[in-house]
Amino acid sequence: MILVFASAGALPVDATEPPFNVASPNTSAMQKILSEPRHYPQLAGMDCSHFVHAVYEAVGLDYPYVTSRILYRGIQPFERVNRPDSGDLVVWRGHVGIVVDPLRHSFLSSLRSGVKIASYSSKYWTRAGHPRFLRYAQAADICGRSLSSQAGG
Repeated sequence: MILVFASAGALPVDATEPPFNVASPNTSAMQKILSEPRHYPQLAGMDCSHFVHAVYEAVGLDYPYVTSRILYRGIQPFERVNRPDSGDLVVWRGHVGIVVDPLRHSFLSSLRSGVKIASYSSKYWTRAGHPRFLRYAQAADICGRSLSSQAGG
């Protein structure tokens, strides 16, 4: 086990597992965090954009920290997609989370009530506006997965 240092502290990540990628999310460190966020108390108390940045950094997916509003507009290394996979970002103007299960429309984020799983199709989140889904493009490129068939405008 190694420690990856994030702005809020160290997150334990199993060094024997490959970094998260959208082609094989079930074998990733990201899935561990998504499925059992209570085991990562150092993520509590962060705002949503710091939380997402810390989780991505913990699994080896680096990008410069930006707010959810800037993520919504789009930054490299993310590509906008129409159909999210587990581990993709779900972003509104003012909030961001990580998709847990796209079939159930669930996402993990740091909310006022703590780190929780919520539904982006719930009444509350649909009133927040139409979310955008972003995929870490370098991870998809590493797996040989094409984003052009899913890229949205």
